[in-house]
Amino acid sequence: MLSSLLLFLILEKRNNFSSLNIFLFRFLSILFNIAFLFYASRAYGPSREVLPSLSNITLFEYVLIGDLTLRLVCDALVIFNQLTRVIISNGIFDTLLGTKTSFFKIILKQGISSLSYSALFIVLELSLLAIIADFSFSATSLIFAIILNLCALPLFIAFGIFNCAFYIKFRRGNSITGILTTLLSATSGAYFPIQVFPEVMTHIIRYLNPFHFIVSKTRIILDNSLKLEFLEFSQVALGILVTGLLFMSLSQYVLNKLIIDYRNRGLKIRVLR
Repeated sequence: MLSSLLLFLILEKRNNFSSLNIFLFRFLSILFNIAFLFYASRAYGPSREVLPSLSNITLFEYVLIGDLTLRLVCDALVIFNQLTRVIISNGIFDTLLGTKTSFFKIILKQGISSLSYSALFIVLELSLLAIIADFSFSATSLIFAIILNLCALPLFIAFGIFNCAFYIKFRRGNSITGILTTLLSATSGAYFPIQVFPEVMTHIIRYLNPFHFIVSKTRIILDNSLKLEFLEFSQVALGILVTGLLFMSLSQYVLNKLIIDYRNRGLKIRVLR
């Protein structure tokens, strides 16, 4: 969540920040984030009753896994909205639509580039934690967790593209993006178990919140007492990858159809708020 908020600021002030300032800003955010998660984990107290199904990972690892897992999925929702706003605010939206390259490919390429930058800092944070902390999970488990999250990324990129289309269509989107990201993150179980919610809400979160799905599966992989069988892991990873690719195709169709409609109506987007 902190990373997403910082991303908002960096994208808004990109023209005023040097590359070195942005790097130092993100690095300091990593140090602050580690300290924040460490003290947040201590709020649970010494009891492990808050983690009834996970016996090997520590409380600090519990919140750390949730936070790192949400990092890219939250950024995917934020980045495509913000990049679209920057393109339109700079007055080059209609120019880009006049090129041979589809706007979907343009925004997808820029979004993936920005997500790669975010991923770099996640790797940097993991490397720093490996030096100062002793993880209870193995390197093999970490690799499988990374693979699962990479397989899930197309699904959340597709959500980001839908967000981009929504912004162009309705001339709004920043507030909705922030609210949606906050609601999905707060109810994902990343920072506390979803069992604290009423039973009805717990069932809704378990089956309808994609953030909760990827967070819970990542924790299961990293907890050595609840290892997913390789066949089960393959089914989960392949299932979410195929779902993501289907949603990606749907998001491309929706965005392209919206652009065609925009051209047919002869609109000129000047400044969207």
